[in-house]
Amino acid sequence: MRIIIAGAGEIGFYLSQMLAKESHDIVVIDKNRDILNWVDSHTDVITTCGDSTSIKTLQEAGADRADLLIAVTQLQETNLLIAAIGKQLGAKKTIARVDNSEYLRTDIDVNFEILGIDSLIYPKCLAAQEIDWVLKQATAKSAVEFEDGKLILIEMTIEKDAPIDNKTMVEIGQMNIGLDFRIVAVAHQGKTIIPHGYDKVHEGDRIFIVVNRESTDELINLTGNQKIIIKDIMILGGSRLGVKIAQQLQNYYSVKLIEDDRKKCVELANFLTNTLVLHGDGRDMDFLMEENIDKMDAFIAVTGDSETNMLTCLSVKEKGVKKTIALIENMSYTISSN
Repeated sequence: MRIIIAGAGEIGFYLSQMLAKESHDIVVIDKNRDILNWVDSHTDVITTCGDSTSIKTLQEAGADRADLLIAVTQLQETNLLIAAIGKQLGAKKTIARVDNSEYLRTDIDVNFEILGIDSLIYPKCLAAQEIDWVLKQATAKSAVEFEDGKLILIEMTIEKDAPIDNKTMVEIGQMNIGLDFRIVAVAHQGKTIIPHGYDKVHEGDRIFIVVNRESTDELINLTGNQKIIIKDIMILGGSRLGVKIAQQLQNYYSVKLIEDDRKKCVELANFLTNTLVLHGDGRDMDFLMEENIDKMDAFIAVTGDSETNMLTCLSVKEKGVKKTIALIENMSYTISSN
């Protein structure tokens, strides 16, 4: 598949890395030659230095032969224009990144496909939805939905004295537990295998299981884990993402949001009617303790600084917070939640 990525920022770079691993023919366009040199040295893609809104640049990148054109520059107006031009030049499918959730509303009578834009992506909305999903499956190390949530791929750790500890696939299958599930992979001592009949799982192994949604609670017991129930949540950072997360969670959980800008706190307090907005420095552990961080079930750090997000998550984890989630904007880091 021939894919053109317009914009070599964090999202564009990440996409180029992931898609190149799948042996796609990738072309990355950006105005900044230094950024493209970085992309060149870290990925197996073709780079083109130029203006992605230029017809000539898109033609040189092969827009007429592109199966997919993804516009992920920093400006949504630019992305919409790139996608529209790319479609007219012959790209089979176009995707544009936007930063305005209004464009995704289903009740507005605007057909972006007429403009040549097949799909819109709003990263902050996707991140908020992903965080909501992580909180609902808080016991799992990771979880992915299939078939509109009918099936879930869950990563769990085998704990001490788990009912399936030290048992083979055959023995697990013979257990009369009334669950419909399948262990599709086992990570044991740094090696991941696809298990067969007489392969065993042991304490400390990470197993990947496909299961229906209704059976997740029983699966938690089977692996020896304790179900984590999330009720009280603290969010660090009143960014647009922080606000989006609070909006999504405030009607289902008890939510506190910390912001160090006093004026912004007033604005957020008026906007987030079911969220307790607090003015303070979320890096100050004394302040967090005053706000009962030790009684929080989840802590979500979404400031604009990746290091702050990670360090505060590590600090509150030591105070007993069950689930921590950190926004990482530097792709060289790989830890995002725990």
